[in-house]
Amino acid sequence: MTQTVLRIGLLIAGMTCCAFGNVSSTFDTNNDGWTLFQNSGPNFDWIASGGNPGGHIGATDNTSDWAYVSAPSKFVTAAQYNQTFSFDLRHDNLQQPTGFPGIFSVRVGLQGAGFTLINEGALPTLNWLNYSFQLNESSAAGWRKFSNLSQNYSAGAPLVTQAEMQAVLAGLTRIVISTDYTLASTDSNVPQIDRTYIDNVLLTTAETPEPATLAMLGFGMAAWVMMRRRHNRSY
Repeated sequence: MTQTVLRIGLLIAGMTCCAFGNVSSTFDTNNDGWTLFQNSGPNFDWIASGGNPGGHIGATDNTSDWAYVSAPSKFVTAAQYNQTFSFDLRHDNLQQPTGFPGIFSVRVGLQGAGFTLINEGALPTLNWLNYSFQLNESSAAGWRKFSNLSQNYSAGAPLVTQAEMQAVLAGLTRIVISTDYTLASTDSNVPQIDRTYIDNVLLTTAETPEPATLAMLGFGMAAWVMMRRRHNRSY
C-alpha cells in the first residue's frame, strides 16, 4: 500500500511539479497581433519567408522619434518577475550616414504602474542574432527608469529596484522592441532606409512549484521515509 501511494505521489508530482510554459510569436502564418508604436505609415509587414526560419515581421522607421513594435496582450498578461524575454533580430542596412552618430544598440521597453523601463543589448547585425533580457532588477539585467520611451538609454539613469520591477510587471501595459537603429528614416533627408526584421519572440515562464504540487511532493517523501524505515526494521 505504501509503495503504491508513493508511486502515485511521485507520478503526479513529476507531471505537475512546475507551472512551466512559454509565450511565443514565430510569425509562421501572420504578424500574431504585433503592432507599430511611435511609428506610422504602411511600413509594417508580415513576410512569409526569409525568417529564422520561415515567417517574420519587418518594420521601416518612418519617424524622427524612437520607433517600436508593440507586443500583443498574450505577452503583456503573461509577463512575470524573473522571466526571460528574447527574440531574433536583424537589420537591413547599417550604413550609417557620414557625420551622424553610430549604430544604436538593440533596445526594449516596458511600461506599467506609472513606470517606463528601457534596456539595451548588443548592436544589431545584418544577420539574424538572438537577444535576451532578464525581467529582474539586477545590474546585469540593465533595466533603468526613464520618463518615456522617447528617451535615449543612459547608464546614468537609475536602475529599477526589485519592488519597482515587480510593480511594473504586475501592472504591465506595454512591451516593445525597437525597430530604430540608425538616424535614417523615411521622413528625413538621410538617404538610407532604417529597416528591422524580428522573429522568434519568446517569453520564457519561470518554473514555479504549485502549492498542491508541493503538498504532493511532501506526501510522497513522507511515504518514502516510512517505507525505508519499515525496510530497515525488517533487517
